[in-house]
Amino acid sequence: MTRQRKILLPALHGAALLGLLITGAAARAAIHTAVYTGIVSDGLDVTGVFGAPLASLDDLPFVATFRYDTALGDRTTLRGQRDTIVGGSTYGVPTMITEATLRIAGITVAFDRDYYGLADAAHGFVQTGNGHYFDDGITYNWDTLTAGAAVSGAPPSLEWNMSALAWYGGGAFQLNSIDLASGQFLRRAGGSLLVTWVTTSGGTGATNLPEPASWALMIAGFGMVGATLRRSRAMVGGQGRLHRD
Repeated sequence: MTRQRKILLPALHGAALLGLLITGAAARAAIHTAVYTGIVSDGLDVTGVFGAPLASLDDLPFVATFRYDTALGDRTTLRGQRDTIVGGSTYGVPTMITEATLRIAGITVAFDRDYYGLADAAHGFVQTGNGHYFDDGITYNWDTLTAGAAVSGAPPSLEWNMSALAWYGGGAFQLNSIDLASGQFLRRAGGSLLVTWVTTSGGTGATNLPEPASWALMIAGFGMVGATLRRSRAMVGGQGRLHRD
């Protein structure tokens, strides 16, 4: 076996390892789920929804979970470009959001779902949103939860499953309930969300994206391939200089 082959074989093995790590398996389910995780980048809990009143929510980890039924709402699919479902009273059709929750500081709050819902996928981007509006002349409620993330390689389809790092992502939440007679807030909390990871499930296909546990191995694999190839180039270059001499 030549020296060059001995040098390149580890690189090929590293590439094969990466190929195995980025394969996915399809799953089937009736309800689709989108989960966004990250940290609260700017938040204030006025009435103590997630803990003590008047507490800052900055830098606390969050998990925003949406479940939606693709048989509901109004769906528009531009093949190869975008896949979007909207619903709720603002669109005149039932919302497809069946559950929307936000967990901060170990406390999970469920959002009502009636005013609007959104599930959207485009090339390299996914987003989900939910809104609730209520005004009976006694209390006024306005609650929203939205999140989106740019994910390299994500297809423009809501039917695909993935669990991947968000190259960038964000969102926001509001929880507002006001007693109209007194003007007092019965519930108030809100803030911005910095999304770092997104997981979708329930579709009929799988993206070629790594699972969370695979990222460390992938980074190690890339490092092994890069180091081996750099060594190969250095040795080949050294042999060239020796030959010229």
